[in-house]
Amino acid sequence: MSLTALRHAEAFDTGRAVPAAALRHLHVEQNPFVVAFHVLAGEPFALLGITWGTEPARPAGYAVVAEPRNRDLRYAGLEAFAQALNDHVAPYLQISYDGRGQPQAAAAPQIVVPNAAAADALVQMAGRGVRYSPGAPIAAQWAAAHLTFLGLEYGRAGQAMLVPATTALRTHWVTGQAGVEDENLAALLAWIDPDPAHTSRAQRIAAIAAAEKHAWGPLRDPAADRDLMTLVIAHGRARPGRARDFAARRIIDAVMPELRHAYSGTHRAMQLLRTLELAPSAAARASTDRSNWAYYAKRCTDGVPRFSARDSVGWAPVNAAALEDAANVVPAQMAYDDPLVMAVAEDTGAAFTGEVVYLDEENRERRKRNRVKVPMIVVRTPDRPAYPHGTRVRWAAHPGMVAEIRSTQPDQRQPGDHPDDRPYLVELAFLAKWRAQPLPAEGQCVTFATSSPESSGRFATGPIPSSWTHERQGVPA
Repeated sequence: MSLTALRHAEAFDTGRAVPAAALRHLHVEQNPFVVAFHVLAGEPFALLGITWGTEPARPAGYAVVAEPRNRDLRYAGLEAFAQALNDHVAPYLQISYDGRGQPQAAAAPQIVVPNAAAADALVQMAGRGVRYSPGAPIAAQWAAAHLTFLGLEYGRAGQAMLVPATTALRTHWVTGQAGVEDENLAALLAWIDPDPAHTSRAQRIAAIAAAEKHAWGPLRDPAADRDLMTLVIAHGRARPGRARDFAARRIIDAVMPELRHAYSGTHRAMQLLRTLELAPSAAARASTDRSNWAYYAKRCTDGVPRFSARDSVGWAPVNAAALEDAANVVPAQMAYDDPLVMAVAEDTGAAFTGEVVYLDEENRERRKRNRVKVPMIVVRTPDRPAYPHGTRVRWAAHPGMVAEIRSTQPDQRQPGDHPDDRPYLVELAFLAKWRAQPLPAEGQCVTFATSSPESSGRFATGPIPSSWTHERQGVPA
């Protein structure tokens, strides 16, 4: 059984989530801007109700659209939210410039939504769906630009500007249910932070089952939608004045309770994350967020930024390389920071742990015409590492120190070995950055991993020239 499966089984057996990380791998702003909303089923651009704010106790505002299919009413609801979002973002648009003329931002905004579906829906409904609409108010156009940028950044691993609460929690805890079920924030919170009064597994499982009935994402519960449809029809038929105001109030009373619960639950998720100590590498990822946001804020000085429908042939490989690089680097950084994450890497064969049984600090090898110092160690492992000779690995305690596996050979069993152990001796030679840190001592337990926490820097200098196959009449496509 894999370690991840074991954690799932333990959580299921106790009715309580199991930690998947010992540290917090996500930067959390002091006052994140939380957004909870519903859209009309089958109408991804039709806003039904939305609430927002930075205070956990109560939302700063809300808007309910009594007839979501009416564009004028929909824009009126969006304008209230857009103005609040713009007011929140405004301080972050203040940038400075370094000595080289590069923009710098003191901080980047953080927008938090209940789950991944809500993040996608927010960008679609209030971002791309409004951006170039001629009838959209100017406030909605500005908010659409901000959300479009955040939507583009959302695909980059490790970013903390547009955050689904469920994604953040799943990174740090393992529940006893399927991954798709973890997208229900109410149920996920019931697993991670159960009511202290629920002392038995049966009580906790019953609370989780009750929480699963909540709809905190962009879509409401279908059964509740049937009742809402009756109210919307009644609103459309009511005469303007007191009758229509009364019908609108009934719609607000039907929509807002669940949104308020979703709003407070999302804040609760961020509070749970704050209980964990911040991982060292999270600061570097927050710095990347600030840098990317600074360049976007610079664009805002010339009016509402516009975005092309697709990347140019020069920028497309740059963006693809950046996304691929982050997808590889962020898990590696998390593993080197966090022993619980590294344990999963070791379980899947991406790392190995053993005891140093021999150290030769004075070993020398011929490189061209010179004999250079190449320290060697021998590590005794309980199983054979799944890497061929010549594989380069990094010492988990100091990931900058690169070593090469020179040989592996079986070792004799010892009295302290586990019955399932198949001990091996692994010889490693340190090749890079070993002078800056002390070498592992004999008897020390060490972990080596193959992943690199350093960015490859591919295409970091900007767009690449387009191939002649992508040019037309001498002009790049």
